[in-house]
This record gives sequence, C-alpha cells and structure tokens, in this order.
Amino acid sequence: MQIVVYTLLNYINCAQRMDTNTEIAKCLLKNIRRLSRLSLEQTADLCLVSVSTLNRFFREIGFVNFSTFRKLMKNHELPFDVNSLIDAHDDCGNYIEKMIQSLHQVEGIESQEFLKIARMMADADHIYLMGYGDYHYQAGYFQNVMLYHGKLLEIMQIAPEHVEENDLVLITSLSGGYVRKMMPELSKMKCRKVLITREKQDLNLSFDAEIHMGNWDDQNLNKYLILRVYEKIISSYYFYKSGQKLTSKN
Repeated sequence: MQIVVYTLLNYINCAQRMDTNTEIAKCLLKNIRRLSRLSLEQTADLCLVSVSTLNRFFREIGFVNFSTFRKLMKNHELPFDVNSLIDAHDDCGNYIEKMIQSLHQVEGIESQEFLKIARMMADADHIYLMGYGDYHYQAGYFQNVMLYHGKLLEIMQIAPEHVEENDLVLITSLSGGYVRKMMPELSKMKCRKVLITREKQDLNLSFDAEIHMGNWDDQNLNKYLILRVYEKIISSYYFYKSGQKLTSKN
C-alpha cells in the first residue's frame, strides 16, 4: 500500500494546478482503506469521474492499469509498528542506547564494502532500487541525492520488465522475505545484484555484494540505519567519482 500512498502524495505535492487528476488523487487518499475492495467502476463512481478518465489517471501516475493499482493495495499494514512507537516513547533512555549501538555496528562496516557498491553503480547502465518496503522515504532520499551525482536510480516495488547484463539491482530486504518472494524473478536476472539486510540470509541466490546492518528488529531503528547505509554508499560514490582517497572515517 505504501508505494501507492507515496505516489499519490507526490502527485499532489508536485501539482502545479488543481484539476480533475488532483481531485482524483485526493479522493483515493481519503478512501485509501477501501480501495482494495472496490471494482474499477465503483472507484470511478467514488471519484465522480468516468472509467476512462480514471484509467488515464492511473497510467499517468505510472500504473499499467487498475488491476496493477489494486494489487499493490492488498497490503494493509501501517508504515510503522505502533507498539514499537509506544515502547520508544515509554523507555527513551533504552531506545537511545539501542540506537547508538546499532549505528556503531553500521559504522563498523568496512568502507571497502561500500566502495565496491559505488564502483558497480558507476559502471551500471541502469540501477533499480527494490525491496525497500515501508522505507519509501529513505529510498526517495537515496534516489534524489544520487541524481545530483549524475546517476538515476529507478525505484521499483515489482521486478522491472527488462534488465540487461550491465544493469544493477540494489535490494533492501531486512528479513530476506522480499528476496524469497521475488526469487523466481531475481534468479532470471543476469545483472549484478546487491543486498542490504540485517544479517546473513540463507538464500538460494548469490549477490555481488552484501551489507549486513545487524539484527535490530525495530522499525524505528531500521529507518535510521537504512538511511545511514544509503548515505555511506552515496559518500563512497562521490569519493570514487572524484578520485579522492576513501578512508575508514568516510
């Protein structure tokens, strides 16, 4: 569901004028919990537009059709763990301690591991960022900053249709569940693959590089850890492209 939410919010935020499509996006967001149960015709009625108008809107925001849109709506999970938020609020000192420990673990990853990924990104014709799940904000940040460095990352929740040998797939899958789910598609890809996860996964798939953030099963912590991993990849890419020497402090 989150990829739909962020897509619709982004459409509204970037709209230069209020028009029918903007109103459709607002209506879909206001009724986001209902959409997976509605047909195309019912959704069009809800938005007070014709079926053809609604179909054009879905194509404009990047969905092949209504079926693709509704398929992504099946996951009703919140983008955060409510209990985790309560725990973090009730025991602030313990939460901060866990955050420091987890960040130390990420900082302890050898800089050469990030540099290896940076080299693959520099050499890749296309880069696909997959599996980020509820961490769409972090993926968007990664995409935005890398664009300033001259590399376009394509954010994909499902496997891209065409992947060439000189492309790179960068997968963020903390528990490995996303990789297992996408195994048939990923196994067919002859391109290079990078996995960002919590710890070593028992997967029947080899990766060209892996980053292990540590076994911190906490959504609040993970959002900071993922962002820090992305920042270290960006930093490594900058140093690699600029020809400056990368040290352990970077």
